[in-house]
Amino acid sequence: TLSRSSVSSINCNKVTHLGWYSLYNASKLKTVLVPNVTVVGTRLFEYSDVQDVYFPKLKSISAISVGNGASGPFGYVKNSIKLGIEVTSIPTGTFQGHLDWYKNPVKIIDLSECVGVTKINTETFSKMSGLVTLILPPNLLTIDEKAFSVITSTCTIEIPESVTNVAAGAFYDCKNVSLKAPKH
Repeated sequence: TLSRSSVSSINCNKVTHLGWYSLYNASKLKTVLVPNVTVVGTRLFEYSDVQDVYFPKLKSISAISVGNGASGPFGYVKNSIKLGIEVTSIPTGTFQGHLDWYKNPVKIIDLSECVGVTKINTETFSKMSGLVTLILPPNLLTIDEKAFSVITSTCTIEIPESVTNVAAGAFYDCKNVSLKAPKH
């Protein structure tokens, strides 16, 4: 792992898997572009200072147990997260912040390339304090109960035209979230 390291950049062309805590406390690491990583573990960026991440070939994201104090794999990214076309499932807790006192500060989440994702699970977007822009998958069909919960920032979420089912409480405790219908 690169935990507690002063590494500021990584050449990850041959790396295909980043496990739990792989970049834990990597305080000097700012941008992560890992073109061949297909699997990421949870708590990947915990206590790091990573600003931007892009996983163009990501296929699998480790799920976490919501409510156990763990952050999702992207819980500490500061600015932007973009996932590529090969993602077909986004597990519960993927963008969850850590505990009640730590809210995920990420500003931009772009899932526009995730054409195979059809469902947003419970607490996928949870405990977020910085979210401004969220681009949902274009073929999304279902949004589960509490899929978006405790989002304290002011943000706009455009709901794709493909959505046919929004569960009760899907936007639980989201005080400043505006929902927007797609443009025609």
